[in-house]
Amino acid sequence: FSLSHLSVLPVGPPQLIDLAADAGFRSIGIRLCSPMAGGPEWPLRVGSPELRETLARMSERGVSVFDIEVLRLAEETDVEIYAAAFESAAALGARRACVNIDDGDRSRTIDRFGRLCDLAAPYGLGLDIEFMIWRPVARIEDAVTVVRAAGRSNGHILVDALHLDRSGGTPAAVGALDPVLIGSVQLCDAPKARPEASEIIDEARAGRLAPG
Repeated sequence: FSLSHLSVLPVGPPQLIDLAADAGFRSIGIRLCSPMAGGPEWPLRVGSPELRETLARMSERGVSVFDIEVLRLAEETDVEIYAAAFESAAALGARRACVNIDDGDRSRTIDRFGRLCDLAAPYGLGLDIEFMIWRPVARIEDAVTVVRAAGRSNGHILVDALHLDRSGGTPAAVGALDPVLIGSVQLCDAPKARPEASEIIDEARAGRLAPG
C-alpha cells in the first residue's frame, strides 16, 4: 500500500515523508508534474537540494516512492519534456508513473504513449494510463485499447476505483482483464450515488473519502 499524493496534496516533500511514516505508510506517490498549468507540483530535479533532502528523509523514515505523477499527453505535448521527471523518478527509486490523456486523436495518442514508454524504459519505469469519464480515454476499455495498440512492455493501465465506478465500469470488467495489463490500482471510497456530470471532476479531485 502506498499513500497517494492527492490524498494530502498541499503537503510536499520532504514533509510528505514524515506524514506518511507517522500514518504507517511505507511507500508514497509524489506529484513531480502538475496535470494543469499552475497546479501544485514538486519537480525535485536531479542535483537539487530539495531532492537531496527528500532522499535523506526517505532513508531516515524508511519510506520509499512507488509512483510519480502526472504525465499529461495533450495535442501539443512533446514527450521529451518528461525526461527530467524520469531522471528524478529514477533517483527516487520510483517504479511507476501515472499518465493522463487529453488528446482526442486516438492514433496520435497511441503513437505518443508508445514513445513516452520508450523514453521511460531506461529508467525502469512502468507507465499507467488512468481513464476518466471526462477525458478522451474515458473508460477501462479505452485505456486497454491504447495500451495494447502501443505494444510496449512497460505500458499498462491504472484502475482507479472511483473512475471505474463513475465511468460505468465494474469489478467484473477488471477481473476479465489479463492481469499483465494492470500496472497499479488507486483505492478510495465515495457516496454510492453518482454526482451530476457537472460535479464529477470536483468529486474526483476534492470529494474522495478514505476507504471504509
